[in-house]
Amino acid sequence: MVNKKIILSVLIIGCIATVAGAGTWAYYSTSATSSNNSFTAGKMDINVTEEIGNVAGIKPGDEIGDKEIVIKNEGNIDIGSVKLTFTSTDNDLSQNIEFKKVTVGNKDLKNKGVLSGLNNETLKYKPDNSIIPGDSFTIILKGLEMKKEVTEGQGQTSTLSIKLEAEQAH
Repeated sequence: MVNKKIILSVLIIGCIATVAGAGTWAYYSTSATSSNNSFTAGKMDINVTEEIGNVAGIKPGDEIGDKEIVIKNEGNIDIGSVKLTFTSTDNDLSQNIEFKKVTVGNKDLKNKGVLSGLNNETLKYKPDNSIIPGDSFTIILKGLEMKKEVTEGQGQTSTLSIKLEAEQAH
């Protein structure tokens, strides 16, 4: 019986020592929160900064010359390619205004034709290097002239629109 009391006493003292010892084995701790994290999508934005405008009073045989349209990347994402879709009036005048080339940037995308032939035409421009934010590129209708032997189209107006769709660089 005495042995049982001694064993029980030793067990109780051991438990008390373990509990007391655990309290003295404390450690430091700390924590931090990272909360100033945000994600913002980039912006694709192109803008026509210069247009051909109104070319008036042309007559058969007139050399109109090169006409430029300037497009600027006003977004904050590099542009990798641009799809150009042309819409042109199909009348006697547009059938008699010729161009030698359609050039975008430094690339000739279409050779010789008439304005009405650009109607519903889609061309793709892929520059050698991305068009970075703030940079511009130029669409040039080179060598515009009105055919010499034209008798139709007096007083007519022909329009040319170009829809531009930019795609981001990859």
